[in-house]
Amino acid sequence: LVHGTSITSLHASVPPSLVPLGIYAEEIFDPGGGEELSLELGTELTPGIYAVRLYMGNGYFGTNQPGQRFFNIAIEEESFLTNVDLASSFGPDAGGVFEWSGAVKDGSVTVDFGHVLENPLINAAEVVLLEELPNTPFVSVIAPAVNEADGSLDLVFQSDILVPETGPVTIDFEVVGLTATPEV
Repeated sequence: LVHGTSITSLHASVPPSLVPLGIYAEEIFDPGGGEELSLELGTELTPGIYAVRLYMGNGYFGTNQPGQRFFNIAIEEESFLTNVDLASSFGPDAGGVFEWSGAVKDGSVTVDFGHVLENPLINAAEVVLLEELPNTPFVSVIAPAVNEADGSLDLVFQSDILVPETGPVTIDFEVVGLTATPEV
């Protein structure tokens, strides 16, 4: 954690009435030489569609000009931004925000940073629920087997929630071509 960065202005991507300049007063950066910086945001998030706002500004004098710092960001194991250049995106000594939105089902949002040139950094992050997802399980078919002799189809289902040991569990699915698409 670095205190006293020199962010002196806000980029147009940041609503000044909602985000104070002071949010950029500290930063977390990844100095390299070990595992890449990874953040777990939120705990026990309700399954839903979320906005993740990453507040960043390049306040270090040694990399505050375009082309002096580049890094990559992945969210929920998917590439979000590549070759981020904060000075080019927001200007020298200016703070800005990048926003991602997507589904979160596992209770938290994972943000991974990767070095390209110099060190990745972040000043703050915000996670906002946009829409709750219905509380339905994710069901997948594992190793379907077709018995060509009698035309039967054997399926094993896997779910992301615990299935009760007693009582029936109903799964409706449709076989399309050579694939089975389960619908719960």
